[in-house]
Amino acid sequence: MVNTPPKATIPLMAPLTPMTTRKRAAESLFSDEIKVKRTKLHESPFLREMGTEFVELFVGEEEEPFRIHKKKLCDKIPYFNTMFNSDFQEGRDSRAFSPKGKVVCFDMLQYWLYHGSLPGISEFWDKSQNNWKCSLLSVYSLADKFLLPSLMDEVMDLVIAHCNAQMLFPTLRDAITFYEITLQGSALRKFASRGIHYVLDQPVTSDKAIWRIEDIYQAIAECPALEIDVLESIRLQGQGKRVKDPRKAPACDFH
Repeated sequence: MVNTPPKATIPLMAPLTPMTTRKRAAESLFSDEIKVKRTKLHESPFLREMGTEFVELFVGEEEEPFRIHKKKLCDKIPYFNTMFNSDFQEGRDSRAFSPKGKVVCFDMLQYWLYHGSLPGISEFWDKSQNNWKCSLLSVYSLADKFLLPSLMDEVMDLVIAHCNAQMLFPTLRDAITFYEITLQGSALRKFASRGIHYVLDQPVTSDKAIWRIEDIYQAIAECPALEIDVLESIRLQGQGKRVKDPRKAPACDFH
């Protein structure tokens, strides 16, 4: 009988070294993650919020284009929801035109739409030039047009913060502009009328009495609605009480 050497047995699976175990675990982990991404892309938190469709807004006489996620725009601004989710021409074409719109204001609106809040005052006020890069009043007017109270509140916070930082009030001409671009009861009107009342309440010799009576009279004569609000503020003032500086009032007073 011939003795034959025993056949080598081939293990069905090679022993796993610690390195092999870690490598396979990593491969399994990442391959599973890839499968999830490929099969559940529609469940992405970003896409749930933004959607996959876009609309185009063409602003100003030169029709500056703004390409925005349709779902985000329509969820946040009812004005555009009515426009784009309807049988209007804009809804069929997914495009709209605003020839009288201000590009810089729509840029701020787009910033607010995607970031959830406006940028800081430095994006509006050029400190080195002592001038506005983007008018807060124009952004407020746009927010008013689109019925966005939360955006109007943010603009008011920036207006008051700027007045405090610069240690000034809006001018009488500014006050008239507030009334020209807003409706009755707006926060801008309230801030302007209370500011004039505050100045009127200061002693003539005070450095806070920044306007002459003649100038105030001319302003309210030009804008009867301003006159009514100033008189109403005076009437509601408690007898013997000094008028509080509206720049120091709680933010909610102008929301």
